[in-house]
Amino acid sequence: MATLVMSIVISFAIDLLLILVYMIMLLALRHQIKIFILRISSTDSKGKTEVVLNQSALVVQQYLLGLSMIIGCLCISPLVMQTQVNIHPIFTILVLFAGDLVWGIPGMILAIPALGIIKIICDHIEALQPVGHLLGQSKPTRRWSLFRFLHRTPADGR
Repeated sequence: MATLVMSIVISFAIDLLLILVYMIMLLALRHQIKIFILRISSTDSKGKTEVVLNQSALVVQQYLLGLSMIIGCLCISPLVMQTQVNIHPIFTILVLFAGDLVWGIPGMILAIPALGIIKIICDHIEALQPVGHLLGQSKPTRRWSLFRFLHRTPADGR
């Protein structure tokens, strides 16, 4: 079972990497591709072909924006929220999926603050403290930071 899950994850990661490589390659060659398409189109339809190419460029821009939002929600957001709200990244991803299923994008926007409120409530009610601990750490752990010297105080003694 574990090997099946691992092979699925590795396959997905490789596919995602290949998609990103192809997108970067196509973005780097987009001007040459446009000129090539305009040269092979007939002289009668050059204007129409250029309109179609411009509309296609807008669709690609929207696709890349959506892809960057998905990557931000699934990869970057859990890492940021983990340090700010002290919620485990797995629960952040799960609550984002649940918010999307319930209310779509507004649900995804409201899911993290709602989970943060639930975690705070669980941390302060003694019977629910195990749930709060499961959702994430009660107190933030001190992590190594490249810019740690900016936050020094005289009491630190460093």
